[in-house]
Amino acid sequence: MQTIVRSSREPEPLLSADEVLALPSPADDYHPYDYAALLNAGMTPEQAFDEVAKRAAAPAVQAVIKRCNASHEGQGLLALLCTSWEEVGFPAPWDNVLDLRPRAYQR
Repeated sequence: MQTIVRSSREPEPLLSADEVLALPSPADDYHPYDYAALLNAGMTPEQAFDEVAKRAAAPAVQAVIKRCNASHEGQGLLALLCTSWEEVGFPAPWDNVLDLRPRAYQR
């Protein structure tokens, strides 16, 4: 007779809290270099977007985006972020950095 042992561990979250905060979002003003905070600091929308796009090019942020793109749940998160960026008139800032749009979002 085979005994099956089930783990009582919770499933690992898709991303840590720090990784979630690393994803560029137009609505976030948690960090001084996020889009909303840059607008509040007096930058034009174009200047703020360029700064966020530079941040999206950082290897750590690219790694988080790649991790998101590797799962269905992560692709959904990226799709929501893409929609948020479209609502403020810009593409997702990682679209120019990485060719990693979620499959559901690709046109």
